[in-house]
Amino acid sequence: MNIDDLKLLWDTPANQPSAQQRECFLRIARANIDRDRRKAVGMMRYVLVMATLATTFSLKQIVTSGWAGLDAWYAHLLLAATWVAALLLVRQYRERAGASGDSIRATLESLLNRSRRRRRESQVILGLFAAFIPMLAIAITQLQWEGKMRPHEAQSASILAAVLLLAGIGWFLYDLLAIRGPELRHYESMLNEYKA
Repeated sequence: MNIDDLKLLWDTPANQPSAQQRECFLRIARANIDRDRRKAVGMMRYVLVMATLATTFSLKQIVTSGWAGLDAWYAHLLLAATWVAALLLVRQYRERAGASGDSIRATLESLLNRSRRRRRESQVILGLFAAFIPMLAIAITQLQWEGKMRPHEAQSASILAAVLLLAGIGWFLYDLLAIRGPELRHYESMLNEYKA
């Protein structure tokens, strides 16, 4: 939701919007809630499909190699971490896809709850990126010890992984601090003003 537009609608004298302003506020808020709901359902499906595809690919590789990859515990650890994050995200997306209220207070509470859930989604993904740092280091080291990766390949893989992980961590830190934090504080402030 565009916080500036919402704030213009909300900041009326003595916090008493006219009937037309209230209707406009509810219309904009509901449209954004509906858009957020559709996005949450789409993201829930996307996360489940991607985790399932990664698992299917891994199983196919293990089966076609005569179960040779079954001892690669570090790869299974990465896959398990992906599934843990996927299930946590699906839970958040399902909660975001829930119904909204039909009054200003219920709508504000819905917006606040959705903002909290989006913040938790960013925290889950940030946690997954952070967890992948030691896991990928273990995987690369293990592949070298097993003779499946030469030192220059390990160096290239390490650099690529570091760039991707740091970019992801940087983006989700920015998202948490510069987008989710102010949005959450804004909705909390609006709800507190409405209750006052």
